[in-house]
Amino acid sequence: MWGLSRASLGYLQETKRLYGVLEIRLKDRDWLAGPGRGKYTIADINVLAWIHPHQAAGIESLDEFPSVKARSTRSIRIS
Repeated sequence: MWGLSRASLGYLQETKRLYGVLEIRLKDRDWLAGPGRGKYTIADINVLAWIHPHQAAGIESLDEFPSVKARSTRSIRIS
């Protein structure tokens, strides 16, 4: 993590932690809210705006978060 300030490194680590929380929630689900596999809601729209520009947050690829990556792709097709 050369070249990152302490604040930037902290932001990157927190972003990865939160992507991990989303990964856990989306495992075996299509959407964040609702019973079963979930239902497309405003929650999914809101999170998309935070996930889609992941490279700006320092996360080069969503490969580490396959459920988040799949969910992001689903939302882009629906939007």
